[in-house]
Amino acid sequence: MEINTTYQFQRIGEEHIPAITKLHRLVFNSDIEEQELRSIFDTRLFGKYTIGFLALANDGEVAAYYGVFPIIGKRGNSSVLIAQSGATMTHPNHQKKGLFVALAKLTFEAASEEGVEFIYGFPNENSLPGFQNKLNWKFQGSLQKVVLRTGALPFCELASKNFLVNKLYRSILKWRTSQLKISTQKVSFKDTSVAHSNEFLEYKLRNGIVQLIQLNGIDFLVKSSPHLLVGDVQFNRTMTPAEFKLSLIQLGKIFMASKVVLQFTRNHWITAYLETEAILESLPVGVLSFEKDGESVLEFNYSDLDTF
Repeated sequence: MEINTTYQFQRIGEEHIPAITKLHRLVFNSDIEEQELRSIFDTRLFGKYTIGFLALANDGEVAAYYGVFPIIGKRGNSSVLIAQSGATMTHPNHQKKGLFVALAKLTFEAASEEGVEFIYGFPNENSLPGFQNKLNWKFQGSLQKVVLRTGALPFCELASKNFLVNKLYRSILKWRTSQLKISTQKVSFKDTSVAHSNEFLEYKLRNGIVQLIQLNGIDFLVKSSPHLLVGDVQFNRTMTPAEFKLSLIQLGKIFMASKVVLQFTRNHWITAYLETEAILESLPVGVLSFEKDGESVLEFNYSDLDTF
């Protein structure tokens, strides 16, 4: 593989999190905390730390980053090591230098050598051409998105935009959800192409704004920013589509969110409960398989995105 010799490429480890945090803030104009990225990148719960590479300019400036998050997936009844494609970050001073493709190829080679069976991802419009045209990814349609309006005042949405409002919101939300929270030992979500095990839930719950909630005989995995995002659902009783919708709206009101958002692949079981709603096309679903038999048809929900 040809490597751009203008840059040095380094495999990342925990020691690189401060540099990646700085690059993230610059590229995405974010205020992400270093500890949040440490938590996201520490995937050792699934057997391996995040696999990725940095590109360093000759003057030492961090020019770009790309990596994938190892996780346990499902192939039939078997558990296998897979990985999700993470965010692409390129410093404004180093764009259009082919760094994303170079970093991705290094990452995919390392992932394959370390036993990852396939990598999946949901690229945005900026990175999609690179995945399609230069990295040989295959695509299986798009995620489906449903947005329900609750009629509640947008306290959740406002909290995601203002630090002081967020502190007040979190304080009130803690009281409003105290009787609804459940532990990972009391839920059993269905697997998608990702194993939704206790380890998976523990990884997601590291983020303080992700919660396990039980309401009206339904277990929910939710994230309260920037709307109420419903990552996973499990029914504990017979449920009609109308009852499910009412429970989603009720949950949104409890979380003081004006919108409840769900995302899932077209083949996910929850589609049957939302087919009367307006379903929007969302991010493309891509896969790069390292197995000889190629990629199978994949199934995902919102909780399988690294942004959840």
